[in-house]
Amino acid sequence: MDSHAPATSMPSVLIAEPDSLLRWSLVTYLGRWFSVIAAETPAAAVELAAKRRFDAVVLADSMADADEARIEQLVRSQNPDAGIVHTVSSPSRAAIVHATGVALEKPFDLSRLAGILGVAPGSQPA
Repeated sequence: MDSHAPATSMPSVLIAEPDSLLRWSLVTYLGRWFSVIAAETPAAAVELAAKRRFDAVVLADSMADADEARIEQLVRSQNPDAGIVHTVSSPSRAAIVHATGVALEKPFDLSRLAGILGVAPGSQPA
């Protein structure tokens, strides 16, 4: 499990992504504005989501649908207003996940993801 959690009161984001390079990229980029916790397995993401409140979650489309649903349910149980972003690798998959959150197609622009999570374009980290 990777983590980057500044000691400030930044909004928190859970990244559930098995690909180590993509996970590192997300943690590094989003860590400028958010307290980011990353999990490389669905089981680790479930454990984190059950223990703490997150303002948003980014879920990899390579996870089984049941795992995605469980993580999303746990995040929403702690914070009903949490943002849910699904990374997807095909337009057909994007249509499926729109029912529960935002679909962001891979390869994606990290600044677009930050915008979806509420970071204003061109804003500097706090």
